[in-house]
Amino acid sequence: MNIRSCIKLIAIFILTTAFISCTSGKMEGSNENVGKGKVVLKIGVFDFETRLKDLISEFNTNHRAISIVPEEIKDYDTYKNKLITRLAVGEGPDIIRVEPGMLSAVHKIAGSGLLYDINKLIEKDKDFKLSDYNKKVLDSGVFDGKRIFIPLGYNFRIFYAKRGVLEENGFITDGMNWTLKYLSQKATQFAEDNKKTGKKFMGVCNSQFSDIVKFSGMEFVDFEKRKACLCSKEFLDLLSIYKELYLATCNCNDITFNATPDINSNLIDWTIDGIDESTVLALDNSGAPWQKSKRNLSMNVYLFPTYSGKKSIMLEPMTVVGINARTKYKKEAFEFIKALLSEDYQSLDVKDGNEIICMPVNIKAYMKSVNFNIENLGGSAKIEPMDGSSEEKILKAREAQLERIENIGRCEMVDDTIYSIMNEEAKPFLEGKQTAAQTAQMMQDKVTIYLNE
Repeated sequence: MNIRSCIKLIAIFILTTAFISCTSGKMEGSNENVGKGKVVLKIGVFDFETRLKDLISEFNTNHRAISIVPEEIKDYDTYKNKLITRLAVGEGPDIIRVEPGMLSAVHKIAGSGLLYDINKLIEKDKDFKLSDYNKKVLDSGVFDGKRIFIPLGYNFRIFYAKRGVLEENGFITDGMNWTLKYLSQKATQFAEDNKKTGKKFMGVCNSQFSDIVKFSGMEFVDFEKRKACLCSKEFLDLLSIYKELYLATCNCNDITFNATPDINSNLIDWTIDGIDESTVLALDNSGAPWQKSKRNLSMNVYLFPTYSGKKSIMLEPMTVVGINARTKYKKEAFEFIKALLSEDYQSLDVKDGNEIICMPVNIKAYMKSVNFNIENLGGSAKIEPMDGSSEEKILKAREAQLERIENIGRCEMVDDTIYSIMNEEAKPFLEGKQTAAQTAQMMQDKVTIYLNE
């Protein structure tokens, strides 16, 4: 990489990237203030991450030659900027963690040489099997054949609707007719028909244009060829669909969502101020569908439709980890990454009886999580379904959903900078200040410049 490219990359990092790792301490596995002769590896940890701290303590106990040193992250912004600077000059943490929505230049980082190709370690490790993990998710961290990142978990967008309410309002949510265009047309019709009834459509009111692009099931950016295709008919259709949905949905800023603890069941009961739940058509939600919430007993979970009607879930990596290319102790760093990927660690949410935040990438841990939540839909105190459905029927619905996710999931890591460009340029279009064609051309120009920087 030449000096000019390196300077550009550093600037991009500082402006758009947020690594959740540590910047304190010396690089190259410093043994400072730790037991003599131990390999010391640094990783950043927030104060509230008790589970991670416990894992580090257990790991250190079981590994006499390795010591993981958690460095507390206090001032996030200061930490972020210092970390980027240290990475650029060959320092920084040994193990790097990246949280969701905070990796704006993933492809540029992958090609910078700052992170190590973990495939080289996997090839020499007879005990580590890629087949133990969700391949679609794990492979999202591979760029040009190099495994730069390893995702620890993943998620996808779904929405809830009170059981039966979509069908009652004429929505057909299965088959090839269930498309984004169909959803926007039905939402528009519903909003028009219910101007005076008080019923609200809330399906995508908090979503941005990039979400519609993700739901579409199509790819418009080729990073390898550094080309974008944002002026196509399909992309223009997505812009129009987004505007229709935006205009058809209610203003979520005027609605208050409350989460009230249920002492008896230790669950969360969701309420919406000022709106009768029965009048709400859909609730947008980003999260795992196996949560032990009362809401799951009275509502159905739906996948967002695609552009063509062909089912395709866009899985998105959550926390991902990598190894600093400059550390001397790459093998030891991988040992701790394997602990983060272990069935035991990734099953902790299940053992503690907590709602899972994301899907574990470890297949056995994932199945434990799914089975636990299927078997305990009502939590510690049994809750009967509100609409009279049998628990057996609900279980079958959840199992069918699991099968759909397994069969049609795909996972990608896309530069958030590109999504940011799309979302920013979509605003004038929503306000009627420019046409779909003009908007798409602006996006095309800016994304092309970004890809070729």
